[in-house]
Amino acid sequence: MQTAQKLSCDRLPILQEQLDAFYQEAWPEQASCQPGCASCCYHWVQDVYSFEMDRIVAWIVAQGLQEQMLSKLLARKQKYRQLEKQAPKQSQESWSDYEDRLAKDYFRLGLACIFLDSDKRCQIHALRPLTCRSFLSLAPAEYCLAEHLDSSQQQNLHLEAHPQLPDALAEQQRPSDCGDLVLDLLQALQAIDGDS
Repeated sequence: MQTAQKLSCDRLPILQEQLDAFYQEAWPEQASCQPGCASCCYHWVQDVYSFEMDRIVAWIVAQGLQEQMLSKLLARKQKYRQLEKQAPKQSQESWSDYEDRLAKDYFRLGLACIFLDSDKRCQIHALRPLTCRSFLSLAPAEYCLAEHLDSSQQQNLHLEAHPQLPDALAEQQRPSDCGDLVLDLLQALQAIDGDS
C-alpha cells in the first residue's frame, strides 16, 4: 500500500467515529434507523474511497471469503448491467439524473448488499464506507421500502457529510479517488485471484 494511502487508511477510523457521533447528536430520536432495518443496504453504493475499499478487501481476504464475495459481486454487476441495457441514458438526461434513475431501478430489484447477513446486520459495520454512514431516514421505517421510493412521504436523508474530504486529501497528497462498491471490489478481488 502506498504511504499516502496508508496514512488515509490510518486516520479513517477517526473520521468514521466523528461522522457517527454527528448523526447520533443531530438526530437522536428523529432517525428511524435501527439495527436490523437495512433498507438502505439494498442501494447501489457509489462514492466509496479507494482507501476505504482497501480496508474492506483486506477484511474479505482475512476472513477467507474471496470466492463467496466474487460470486455475489458478479451477480450484482450482471443485474446492474442489465438495467443499463434495458433503460439506456436518454439524450436529454443528465448523467446525474441517469445515475439516480439507475440507482432507483437497482433498489427496486431488492438485492441486498453482499455484506448484509441473514439477520440484516452489516458484516463490515465498523468498516462500512462513509457513504453508507451518510444514509439515514427521518421518515417512518416503512417509507424506506422500494414501493415508497417516489412517495412524497419518503424522507430518506443522504447527507454529504464529507464534501470537503477530496480537497483535504489532495492538500495532504493523499488519494481521493472514488468508485462503486460492487464494481471496484470485484476488480480488486479478481486481481487478487489472478495473482494466486
